[in-house]
Amino acid sequence: PTLLLQLAAGYTRINNQSLPLNYGQDDGTKLGIVNSNLNELTSALPDVTISGYSELGDSQWLPITDLDNTYQYAGSVTQTLGHHTLKYGADVMRRDVEAEQNDQGPGAFSFITSPSSFALDNFLTGTVYTVERNMQLDTPNLRAWRYSAYVEDDWRAMPWLTLNLGLRYDIDTPDTEAHGY
Repeated sequence: PTLLLQLAAGYTRINNQSLPLNYGQDDGTKLGIVNSNLNELTSALPDVTISGYSELGDSQWLPITDLDNTYQYAGSVTQTLGHHTLKYGADVMRRDVEAEQNDQGPGAFSFITSPSSFALDNFLTGTVYTVERNMQLDTPNLRAWRYSAYVEDDWRAMPWLTLNLGLRYDIDTPDTEAHGY
């Protein structure tokens, strides 16, 4: 009646994905933009910027994939000794995170006003100011651990006074890449 053991384990999985409006449609290829849709990550409409006008095409920062797994294990012992209620415990947590964000996968084109023509004229004649494509080469698979331990004493010093005394220590390890790069 004076000793209690508590054990707990938990798992959380977050699978969050944001896709562009025209994802999987290969609209760049359909419009004749060569090499704009190379794979699933680049299967949207390229971003077209014309100075002085709203942008055309899909977001240059999509798709985003965030896969987050968290494993947690905890244990504590509660012990009552006279006017003291002692509690000891520890917690271990591991996070596995895979995050991928495309940046300008299907490409981006910009048309500006030059001394000899307007931006819309440059767009209609195909006179591009800049063309760019950036790709994330590898998807990072990050791993991190968190360790916690604590000691607590609820001491009923007087019938009208209870002191809560304790000490806690947490260690958060730096992220490491699962595949070593």
